[in-house]
Amino acid sequence: MAFWLSFKEQAITLWESWTLSQRTAFSAAALACIGAVLGTVVWASQPDYVVIASQLKPSESAKIVGLLDTDKIGYKLNFSGSAVSVASSDVATARLALKDVIDTEDDDDMDGAGSSPIPFMSDAGSIDDRRRAAMEKRVEKSLLQINGIQAATVSISRPEQSPFAVEQSPVTAAVVIQPAARTQISPQTAYTIISVVARSVPGLVNSNIILTDTSGRQIGSHEGISGDLGMQLEYRQRVEADLSHKAERLLATASGVQAKVQVNAEIDFTKQTRVGTKIDPEQKATRTESIVSSQQDAGAAPPVGVPGAATNIPADTNQKQSTGGKYKNEQIDAEYDYSST
Repeated sequence: MAFWLSFKEQAITLWESWTLSQRTAFSAAALACIGAVLGTVVWASQPDYVVIASQLKPSESAKIVGLLDTDKIGYKLNFSGSAVSVASSDVATARLALKDVIDTEDDDDMDGAGSSPIPFMSDAGSIDDRRRAAMEKRVEKSLLQINGIQAATVSISRPEQSPFAVEQSPVTAAVVIQPAARTQISPQTAYTIISVVARSVPGLVNSNIILTDTSGRQIGSHEGISGDLGMQLEYRQRVEADLSHKAERLLATASGVQAKVQVNAEIDFTKQTRVGTKIDPEQKATRTESIVSSQQDAGAAPPVGVPGAATNIPADTNQKQSTGGKYKNEQIDAEYDYSST
C-alpha cells in the first residue's frame, strides 16, 4: 500500500512540474498507446476468412448463401458476389453444409451438361488440379472430332515450378486412343493428334507426348519414320505395291505375257547426320597482321635463322665491316579467315 501511495505522490509532483505543452504531449502519447492496444485487440478478435467457393453465377451464390444462413454460418461475399468466404473455424462445417451442392455440380460437369463446377479453393493445389482436369476435358473433346476416334483419354502432368531450381521439369502428356470399329490409326492421324494436344497445352512440345491405343500399341513417334515401326511397315508396303504395279504394267505391254509380280523391298531407315566444313583457299580475309622491322647501320649483326650452334656463333667481325656493318631484318606474321560452307 505504501508503494502505491509513494508512486501516486511522485506522479502528481512530476505532473505539476511539467509545462502545459509537456502535459499535452504526454496525454496525446498515452491516448495513442491506448488506441493502438484496443485496435490490436479488436483486429485479433476478428475471424480469418477463407474463400471456399469462387467463379460463381448469381444463382449459385444465392444457393450457397441460403444454405449457410440455414446453418447459421457467417460468410462474406466479394464485391461482384462471385466468391463466398467463411471464417477459418467454420470451414469444415461449411464444407458439410455445401457437400450436396458441390457433388451435384461435379456430376453435371462430368456428364457434359449443366454449368461449370463450383471450385473449392481450400488451397492452391486444388485449384491447379481443377484447371488441369478442365484442360484435359477440352483436349479430349477436340480429339473426338477427328474421324476414326471413338474415345480419348488425356492425362497432363505439369510439375510445380520452383524459382530455386535451375532446370525445371517439362510438361508431359499421355494420350490413349480407342479407334472406331474396323479403323486403324494412320501415322498421319497420329501426328495430327500429337500436334493438337501439344498446341492445346501451354509449354507442351511434341517430343513429350506419348500416344497409345487401347491395345497398348504406341502410335506415332517424335523421331519420325526412323523411330516408328508402324510408319516403316506402311512405307515399305506402299513402296512394294508401287514397284509391283509398275512391273506388271511394263510386262503387260508385251504380247501374250500375263504376269503377277511380287516385290520384297529392303529399306534402310537408319538416319544419319553428317556435318562437313568446306574451306575455299582462294577467298580469304586478313584477320591480323604484324610487321617487326629492325635495322642497324654499324656493328655486328645479331644471329638469325633456325636456332642451333651455327646460328648462335657470330660471324667474323672483319667480314661484317667489309660490308659496311649494315643490317636489316623484317618479320611478318599474319592470320587469315577463309570462306567456309
